[in-house]
Amino acid sequence: MMQDVNKENISEVVENVEVVQIESDMNSDDSANDNAKAKKSVRRATVKKSEEKTDETDYKSAYLRTLADFDNFRKRIAKERAQQKVSTVADVIAEILPIMDSINNAITVAENSDDAPFKEGMEAILRQADSSFTKLGIKPIDAVGKQFDPTFHNAIMHIDDESHGENEVIEEFSKGYIIDDYVIRHSIVKVAN
Repeated sequence: MMQDVNKENISEVVENVEVVQIESDMNSDDSANDNAKAKKSVRRATVKKSEEKTDETDYKSAYLRTLADFDNFRKRIAKERAQQKVSTVADVIAEILPIMDSINNAITVAENSDDAPFKEGMEAILRQADSSFTKLGIKPIDAVGKQFDPTFHNAIMHIDDESHGENEVIEEFSKGYIIDDYVIRHSIVKVAN
């Protein structure tokens, strides 16, 4: 009977040992799983932090690019406005210049007549117009005595004259005007060859 008890005890002990061993294996599997899970969590956290840093860097560079784009846009708009202003003033003055030419012709005719008050009045109008042009930044193109420059001059006559230099403007028929290096009207001139 003792043997039966011992056999029962032994089989019970063996079963207990097997259960403990299985539990130990399970615990070691759980530890391994926990370790693996912990490593994965650490990797995820590291990846997440690097992604956050990358996102932060991306946002910062996008912000800086946007600022630069806006600054370029602002400069381009200011430049276009300035060009539009010059173009508008030039268009208006181009319409007024024939009137100025008529006033100059009237002054020339008045020089040969006895009507001094008329001449003085026309000269006063011309001075007032020149003053307004100066305020707007409009300058007359110097032509007589200068070298012919197709950028500023329009030659309608050429003469052979040894007393003048080659391609020298010797007479101006119509005065030209510029605003900010933009030619409103070319000077119409006679050029020596």
